[in-house]
Amino acid sequence: MCQYKKLALSKNGYILECNNCCDFQIAFGTTFIQLNPIDFIDFAKKILKSQSEIKKQLGKNQKTILINIPNCSVKYIFSICEIIDFIKLLKEALFTIDKERILKINNWN
Repeated sequence: MCQYKKLALSKNGYILECNNCCDFQIAFGTTFIQLNPIDFIDFAKKILKSQSEIKKQLGKNQKTILINIPNCSVKYIFSICEIIDFIKLLKEALFTIDKERILKINNWN
């Protein structure tokens, strides 16, 4: 049975990780997805890598940014404002994951 810990939280969504199976739950806006650890990291890296291109999009509130979700027929569609919030959420989650790994390696956790 899954037991989730919060990695990141914002007014628009959250990212959780299961302590047992290590799957990730991402909720943002009205969309909810669940990814395995490899797909989550690939998904996050892909979005973070494309940050500079994303910010060049026109229309601050127009939904013009389409993001594929790994192994799923669902896609996220974001406005510039939404993707910026989503990137902040991803960065916070990745920071939390890195911090927990460092603490575990050094037996501080």
